[in-house]
Amino acid sequence: MDPFIEFLKRETSRVRVRRVGTSTYLVEEENSKQRMRNLPTDFIDILFLRNEPAEQVIVEKSLIRELRYRLEELEKETAKLRHRNRILETLLAICVVSIIISLFL
Repeated sequence: MDPFIEFLKRETSRVRVRRVGTSTYLVEEENSKQRMRNLPTDFIDILFLRNEPAEQVIVEKSLIRELRYRLEELEKETAKLRHRNRILETLLAICVVSIIISLFL
């Protein structure tokens, strides 16, 4: 059987459905979105752990936008910390030179 069809059947078996007349509604718990955010996904493992992807990886656009935003913020923070590090290295070098000069005078 096609692995994608097996995946869909497995995922649909986890969802509760409520039927009212001819309409079908998905019943979600309030905490399901919060739990989903705490669960690791293959997509995140692929990005950060450099793991091999499974046969299918399904990602929501909102997750991609959130990851892009977080990565951009981390890159900005890294740039700030590198700048501070350069300043501190310069100050340390000046202090070492001034100590050496003061010892010889």
